[in-house]
Amino acid sequence: MEDLPEALVTEIVKKITSTSDLNSLSLVSKQLYKIEGNQRGAIRVGSGLCTATEALTSLCARFPNLWKAEFDYSGCIPGHGHQLDNKGLFVFSSHCSSLIDLTLNFCSYIDDSGLGCLAHCKTLVSLRLISTPQITSIGLFSVAVGCTSLSALHLIDCEKIESVEWLEYLGWTKLQKFEFEKKRGRFDLLPCDEVFDSTYDAHITDIYDFCCESLKDLSNLKSISLGLNLQRYSSDVSYCETRTSFTDNSLYALALNCRMLQILDLKLQDVLLTGHQK
Repeated sequence: MEDLPEALVTEIVKKITSTSDLNSLSLVSKQLYKIEGNQRGAIRVGSGLCTATEALTSLCARFPNLWKAEFDYSGCIPGHGHQLDNKGLFVFSSHCSSLIDLTLNFCSYIDDSGLGCLAHCKTLVSLRLISTPQITSIGLFSVAVGCTSLSALHLIDCEKIESVEWLEYLGWTKLQKFEFEKKRGRFDLLPCDEVFDSTYDAHITDIYDFCCESLKDLSNLKSISLGLNLQRYSSDVSYCETRTSFTDNSLYALALNCRMLQILDLKLQDVLLTGHQK
């Protein structure tokens, strides 16, 4: 193998798709270690990887051409194992200049200041934030301003994201795909729950109305996915109404403002009756 031209060895390594096989291959020789590291484009990181500055710097040096990264801590117990924090995200984003696709899943130690570090990722095209409890609209504002190449944004169950003013700044980006889902809202109920709210207004403007209205500057938007819960509202003890957060005003705003829209995906979560997604 050492007698073969490096270009030929590189082509052979490109044919190997199994991560475990690539890891084993990199242990054979220094040449294969270097070639495999240069060819690796995607990694998935869990709690087993040390996220200290030196470790992340070494990781980026080991894989200099990373374009896709996923930090997934789902199922991890807080305080156990290693998790990416603000400092770690700064180190990673500043060393991975070719990063295109980033997923932060259950990253409970990253807040708005950490998310602002993604401004270093000028080539970032896709960002997924899944159950990141410390992220607010301020952090998303930083992303909207700094990541001008962003074309896909997925926000799943980020509980502190309430306002949507930051959406207006996504007009500076090339956003084509937007996904937004909040699994449990103020009035989302479990089966058999009852609620009486004397202040309930069936025609009140919902967050999705503001959300869809704020998309008016996204002329390139082609795909929208919204996760909706069935919600039970009661204005008195004799009247109860079940509806979703997506109203006629939401649909009208999309039709009026998103002329390039091709896909509208409404994910209905029936928490009142079955607990299953429709």
